[in-house]
Amino acid sequence: MKKNFIILIVALFIFARGCTCDSDSDSPKPGKFKLANSWGVGFDYENVPDGFLWITYDAMIANEVYAIFFEDKSSYNPRYIVTFEISHARRADCEITAYLASSQGGTRIMSKRFEDYMGRGGNWSFPSNIMVMDITEFAGKINSYDLFLEVYDSSVNSDEGTVVSFSIEYYSTYDKTGSSPDKTIISSDTNVATTNGNSVYLDILTIGEFSSPPAASRSPSKASISSLVNARSIDEIDLIVLKEIVGVNDGTKNYNRIINGHGTGLIPPTESQWAKIKKSALVVDSLAPPKAGASIPGSVDLSQTKYFPPIGNQGTEGSCVSFSVAYYIKTFYEAREHNRDLSTTGWNGSPWPGKPDSNLNWIFSPDFIYHQINDGVDEGSYFHDNVHVVTRIGCSTWSTFATSISNGVIWPDEDAWREAPLYRGDIPDEDTWSSYYILTVDSYDKIKILKTLLANNIMVTIAVDADRYEDLSADDVWDTDNYADVPVYNTNHANTVVGYRDD
Repeated sequence: MKKNFIILIVALFIFARGCTCDSDSDSPKPGKFKLANSWGVGFDYENVPDGFLWITYDAMIANEVYAIFFEDKSSYNPRYIVTFEISHARRADCEITAYLASSQGGTRIMSKRFEDYMGRGGNWSFPSNIMVMDITEFAGKINSYDLFLEVYDSSVNSDEGTVVSFSIEYYSTYDKTGSSPDKTIISSDTNVATTNGNSVYLDILTIGEFSSPPAASRSPSKASISSLVNARSIDEIDLIVLKEIVGVNDGTKNYNRIINGHGTGLIPPTESQWAKIKKSALVVDSLAPPKAGASIPGSVDLSQTKYFPPIGNQGTEGSCVSFSVAYYIKTFYEAREHNRDLSTTGWNGSPWPGKPDSNLNWIFSPDFIYHQINDGVDEGSYFHDNVHVVTRIGCSTWSTFATSISNGVIWPDEDAWREAPLYRGDIPDEDTWSSYYILTVDSYDKIKILKTLLANNIMVTIAVDADRYEDLSADDVWDTDNYADVPVYNTNHANTVVGYRDD
């Protein structure tokens, strides 16, 4: 009773803060959003065999569906690439951080952690190959400070390892096909043994080594999310409400629930992870002027453009969020930027669950992301880590790291790591490393925000209850009759919002 009272008070605060006083905002409006699933074409309970379904605006609002979206880096050219190799039996034991400072123990001017995720690598060994992290954001400072690599080895387990190598590469033009760096500096520290409960350091003298280092390029002509919406940091009230909508993971449940042979895999964050999300996401409340009064089309369908990949199938793997973020959204963004035509690409379902039948070098790999964040077990992931990988590290294509349900824990080889920096998402706030936006669709004003995003070629991923697929209407629509009052614990799957129709 006390908890419900607190929630009611919080809800009243949210209403008062977010009210736009739009006289039309509460009027019923026909219309629905189009969703792409990742269970293949003709999945169980689908009545129109195309891999898509629909959810009405009213059903979105009634269930306070929350949406996650991020922005792509346009015309991005990585400049500074850190490479390193580590031999260690447990990926989850090691925390790897590159930073700039005047000395090893000096003030850190710039810092970036490699595996800064909630579902870290798990109890599996590092790959026996070089790994890569783009540190182009260090460009403005790298000529004035030295570069260090810190590897902390946890005392939770007795395993210890070796930091085999560490280097930095500079490129005037970065090319995944294997162009040589303009300059490479290799650390003289090699085969440095780790120690449980302590950090070891490798350094590279970079002061004065790079003359007038350029910043990474980005197209100024691209309409950014920040020009479309008003976004702010998450506050305590937001956090309480989001926990009620999304749930809290107590660490005892396998969230990759198999439904008629299909994986799900959407995990709610733990309490400690929620604290991290509070620092890493931005809440969207309203449209930014002049978009607030701008007209948008009556319908949009990004899945019918030549940039959208064929409907994919995650099989039994709990990689639904990674399919949404990497396979659908990232593929669409890059295909649109580079004018890549995917209209003739299909999905070859043999052997099950299959793969795209062409253009594998243009379609992005869900498992490049999923294997880094599932904690070494195929039990799903949350939105945060998926977008965090894309914005911090990037993503590789299917051609360099194929998705496979037979081994859901292996990490990429060097080719995939080297390709990923070319395909990073954008970071709204580099001071806090905020990497994505959250929109709770609880009003018609929020419906308009979501429609505006889609009209500007911004796809979003949402949480759904996959158990409700069996309730779809004859034309595959969820409405307030067959998709209502979804309990938190059943929000178990991710779908991608690809369009809408006002009818």
